[in-house]
Amino acid sequence: MEYPVTLERDDNGTVLVSFPDFPEAHTFGDTTEEALERAADALATVIEAYLADRRPIPRPSERPGSPRVRVPARVAANLDVAIRGTALSAEELDALHDAGGDLEALHGHGAPAWP
Repeated sequence: MEYPVTLERDDNGTVLVSFPDFPEAHTFGDTTEEALERAADALATVIEAYLADRRPIPRPSERPGSPRVRVPARVAANLDVAIRGTALSAEELDALHDAGGDLEALHGHGAPAWP
């Protein structure tokens, strides 16, 4: 599962990252590559906070042409548990890891079964 991000350069050349689907999540980097690496951590943090607070997780919005950040596998497993209500099996965890945290690849063509 991947979420779109917005990348902007600030006045001192730092690349700022924001998440349209998670308005409270922001990060930055000196380069686009570094900013996107940090964005994965920011995405993991905000999803974990939503899960801990039992807040609904928004579906990734459609933003053609926007860079996207994949939900890290460890967080995707927790998200899948929250959506399905059951823990992943060892085989599913291995498959999730092999899919790079992609829940859609784990469950087939469609998105996970959202509540």
